[in-house]
Amino acid sequence: MTIRVYGADEVHAALPWDALARALEAAFVAGDAQAPLRHAHALDGEGSLLLMPAWTPQALGVKLVTVMPGAAARGRATVQASYLLLDRDTGAPRALIDGEALTLRRTAATSALAARRMARPDARRLMIEFLLRRAG
Repeated sequence: MTIRVYGADEVHAALPWDALARALEAAFVAGDAQAPLRHAHALDGEGSLLLMPAWTPQALGVKLVTVMPGAAARGRATVQASYLLLDRDTGAPRALIDGEALTLRRTAATSALAARRMARPDARRLMIEFLLRRAG
């Protein structure tokens, strides 16, 4: 079995803002996602491991986040994130996705969607949409 790896550039290219916002809206409306509270585990020293599982009848995955404050002294990021997508029927790994890029895209698109839903009916433009379009 081949596990596809998606780096940050691929994630950004594959998730255009408008399409992502529409997909998130459909997922929120469907309401069939399960997302238990994340698990936070203290590691020896200052580090921690966060596990964020979620699933629907069609998909299963977990975001894995490490927080390693000492990494900065070695020129590395203190927070690393990956998303592991699993086959819903078999549990077999299907893809490993850059978690930081995925989180950035999802957070921004969800914020734009929420603002759009709460805006006055006569609103013509959301500032966040303008900024997102400029960012690509």
